[in-house]
Amino acid sequence: MHGSTKELVDYLSDALIEQGVYARPYNIAQSSLGEIAMDLVDAATVIFASPFVLAGVHPKIITTAYLANALRPKTKFAGIIGSFGWGGKGVEHIKNNLTNLSVELFEPVYTKGKPKPEDFKKITDLAKQIADKHKEIGILG
Repeated sequence: MHGSTKELVDYLSDALIEQGVYARPYNIAQSSLGEIAMDLVDAATVIFASPFVLAGVHPKIITTAYLANALRPKTKFAGIIGSFGWGGKGVEHIKNNLTNLSVELFEPVYTKGKPKPEDFKKITDLAKQIADKHKEIGILG
């Protein structure tokens, strides 16, 4: 919310690239579902990032999670990051829309308001976990 989630996404993208992992962030509000669907098919890891709005996540994130669930890509890993202002059930909303995926779900990272140094540390740790998992299954970059 108010740019907090974008900060997390930008930081995660940079941290993944530093770890040698290819990252392609999308602004869901401006991206086509067709383009996202094509990338979902080949993605080893998908991170759903959203501000939590009115106790849930952005409707386009739910639509994207639903799309991933319907496509059943070969994705091995998934994660959820975001920000909130006052509580919410965003993580559960996304998880509930991924029931057809056989993925290992990373520990969600979500912040209250603007990300703080400890939140960026969690994002750095998430990038390292993703890189380690990719190496374990033989994915380079």
